[in-house]
Amino acid sequence: MKEKIIKKEQIGKWLEGLGKDYEIWAPVKKNGLVSFHPIESAKEVYFDFLNSKKTPKDLFFPQSEVLFSFPEVGVEKEGETVLQKPRIIFAIRPCDAQSLALLDRVFDSEDYQDPYYVQRREGTLLLGMACTHPQQSCFCTSVKGGPFEKAHLDLLMVDLGDGSTLSRL
Repeated sequence: MKEKIIKKEQIGKWLEGLGKDYEIWAPVKKNGLVSFHPIESAKEVYFDFLNSKKTPKDLFFPQSEVLFSFPEVGVEKEGETVLQKPRIIFAIRPCDAQSLALLDRVFDSEDYQDPYYVQRREGTLLLGMACTHPQQSCFCTSVKGGPFEKAHLDLLMVDLGDGSTLSRL
């Protein structure tokens, strides 16, 4: 796909349209800290951040979850669905997408597949936001990445000020 430009004022409508079919997770600022949360409205999205307090990796490894349960005797139980609806992680940084690719090598390999991790990864689209002003402390180039790295993303957005370019990958 060719790159497209979307105006800033259109991003909210675009996100809300995606929200009909996907659960949207995006950077939200709460108590002065930015982290990824499910959103109901595009107005909740916080764009002016470099890195979130907690990485989006937490969306693939929740702090607690039921791994199995024992059904009543004589009751057959079907497999659990980890995601109720496919999801989008919006404005994930390229370095965070790179870190998920490293986790794939451990939790989704020929030797071993974690079914919970795999189901979450397969049910998630990564819509990245390039870092137009990376911090001096950023190290994405040290791990074969970069602030505009497209690898491991489904779409990359680059902020142009009054709009963004969208590159489908």
